[in-house]
Amino acid sequence: MEQVKVALRVRPLLPTERERGEDEKIAVLPGGKSVQVIARVNRATQNQVHTFDMDCCLGPDVSQEEVFAELGIAKMCDAVFEGRAATVMCFGQTGGGKTYTMSGRTEEEENEELTRDGIQFAAARYLAKARDRLLTVTSDVAKSIILRVSYLELFNERINDLLNGSEGLKCRWSREANSFFVQDLMLVECLNADDFVLALQEGQLRRKRAEHLLNADSSRSHVLFTVYAEVSEGDRPALHGKITFVDLAGSERLRDTGSQNDDSKSINRSLFALGNVVEKLSKSRTVKQREHIPYRSSVLTQLLMDTLDGGCRTLLVACVTPSSRFVEESLRTIHFAQRARNIRSRPVERVDATQQEIYDLKTEIRRLQGENALLRNALGLPETGTVDPSLLQRSLQRSPGVTATSTPVLAPTTGTSPRSENHSLKRASHPEQVPRGHSNGEPMLRPTPLAILEHLPSSAELATRPRPLPLQGGPPPPSSSSSSAAAAVSAGFGFHVVPKQNKLFFRM
Repeated sequence: MEQVKVALRVRPLLPTERERGEDEKIAVLPGGKSVQVIARVNRATQNQVHTFDMDCCLGPDVSQEEVFAELGIAKMCDAVFEGRAATVMCFGQTGGGKTYTMSGRTEEEENEELTRDGIQFAAARYLAKARDRLLTVTSDVAKSIILRVSYLELFNERINDLLNGSEGLKCRWSREANSFFVQDLMLVECLNADDFVLALQEGQLRRKRAEHLLNADSSRSHVLFTVYAEVSEGDRPALHGKITFVDLAGSERLRDTGSQNDDSKSINRSLFALGNVVEKLSKSRTVKQREHIPYRSSVLTQLLMDTLDGGCRTLLVACVTPSSRFVEESLRTIHFAQRARNIRSRPVERVDATQQEIYDLKTEIRRLQGENALLRNALGLPETGTVDPSLLQRSLQRSPGVTATSTPVLAPTTGTSPRSENHSLKRASHPEQVPRGHSNGEPMLRPTPLAILEHLPSSAELATRPRPLPLQGGPPPPSSSSSSAAAAVSAGFGFHVVPKQNKLFFRM
């Protein structure tokens, strides 16, 4: 089990905010693992200093390239080619820098070109280079890596496909995958880094945006950009990995934004549902302790179910403003990040179940074929074809230590107890425990394992053989019907059958 990683990024104070007399109330402490907030607990108290620990804290002077490196996005991308799932999610108040962190600038500024330096653009370029690097590695088996992308938007609880413009897609439940999926969502195969950039640009052009008092270019919807990797190597089952970049719409106070539209209310409702899910997940340390998680309370929580509780490696990036005007909202974002940090998940390797079963059966066939070849070679039989019984008999007669008339020494099948029968069988299979000669003084021939197997009683004979009476003073026979089969085997062979406990191991 590993916990959800949480990072905090503090954007710089804007010139307009300085002109209004706002000052900085949030600062990243040296070391990059803690953040300090100066705020009041309630209106009746004075300002107090609060310190919060995070997995990574990034200050206003950190560049986009440094964000990609400090957050470890490259390692999450590498895990995709190993059949793992990963998610990077940005959240926070509107105007906190979420979309800039994820996608870079979305509007061209005067005398400046539009840059594509967000973490999802950097990750797309990294994935394209990593795919080319893996395919150029020399290997004895053929290797194939296919990368596909999807881009969707959640606006007013409606799912829109940003790659083809279709709207009103349905979120369905899959019993086989035990998770939700979007029906009829378009997937586009990307052959190089340029294909990724085109897909991202196409989706961002269709994303819903609006202007309000806090942000002149505010995102009015939640978006999910997902890269799917299908890795095939030889006859092994294909690995299916994915990495999802989630840019949540910002939480809003209607009195601050001045917006009274339905989209603002829908954003707050979906974020409230997400907060409830995170609250319940954070209170349960293990999967067995978890109570009912209300994933169906919102379409957003349905889409993020696989991210929060589906064996996925998750990184949450909380984006806040240091402005004293919104310090209370920034504290709510930090508290949300602290709760999400308590969520535990178990990343697993994702393999198609049908392909895995086919691969296991093929492996078992190869193993049995190898054992069959060894037995044929030991008996001097042809490597292929049906074995003639007479040829098998001649091969057994030519086996060392066994003649045509020699038979293994076995205990009689009637009139003996199971213990004596089993003891005699052990003596027949171990020459050092067999008497050195017969009554005429000749040495006894050592039987081969094949000869012993030929003279063992069949299962039908064992089923019809009368059971011996229990010894006096021994334990009474078991009364429960569940142990009757084990008792019959124990009485017939003189040993106890201990069932094995199968365990399923997950690759971490």
